[in-house]
Amino acid sequence: MVAHLLARRHILGVEGSDWMRLDRKALNRLLSLNDAQLAAVIDKLTRDYGIDLSSMNISTTDMAALRRTLQNTSDAELTELARRLRGDK
Repeated sequence: MVAHLLARRHILGVEGSDWMRLDRKALNRLLSLNDAQLAAVIDKLTRDYGIDLSSMNISTTDMAALRRTLQNTSDAELTELARRLRGDK
């Protein structure tokens, strides 16, 4: 099930070359996933992009805290994160 979700990028509202369009709508789609699905997506993204969540004091074992963090992320922070994930300087 999780592999199927990860393969279907449209779950984040992104298609094709616009894969890292990370905005409020995409974030809300992530938040609509159940805990196991959200943890799997976050784990995959962090592995794919070499992000160490522990260095940011974030853990997928505390899903309530992770969801709060995602919910409280500002649009400016989302824009910056997407920029970094794309490799923009």
